[in-house]
Amino acid sequence: MVAPVAAAAAAAPAAGNVLTRFAGALVPNLIAEIAGGFLRPGGVVPSTATMPVGNKYNLSAGEVQNIVRMADEINFRRRMLGLEEIDPSQIIGDIVETNRLLMKEAGEREYAIEQLRQQGAIQSSLANQIGAGLSAQGGATQQMIASTLQRPNIDPADAELARAF
Repeated sequence: MVAPVAAAAAAAPAAGNVLTRFAGALVPNLIAEIAGGFLRPGGVVPSTATMPVGNKYNLSAGEVQNIVRMADEINFRRRMLGLEEIDPSQIIGDIVETNRLLMKEAGEREYAIEQLRQQGAIQSSLANQIGAGLSAQGGATQQMIASTLQRPNIDPADAELARAF
């Protein structure tokens, strides 16, 4: 019985050291987070994100505000660490340039699709006209054959008489 009590007594200072180290690491971080929350750009009250309104190729005012707020928060932390700040106008400019390229590609795609649709309609119309022409020509050919076959046989002697006059 003495051995477990002695082991527990020896473990008590070790447990105290672990708690001391844990509290030593937790308390300063907790204080820094609380203070950082109050010192963030935008004031004491946390700002709410503005929902984006617009289409997929244009940045709305809310999206621009969100990018600027995000950059302010990141720059606040980077200043504390002595790092170079990021430029929100560069981020916005990159997004705008990407959106311009996407709009251009989408416009070219739509134009190509419309061209193909119009060519298909023209080819379909031409095929219908050619088909109608061929069927009309076939009908005329059949009529000529039928009228030729319906002629009475001409006697060769009558044909010679007709040529004489």
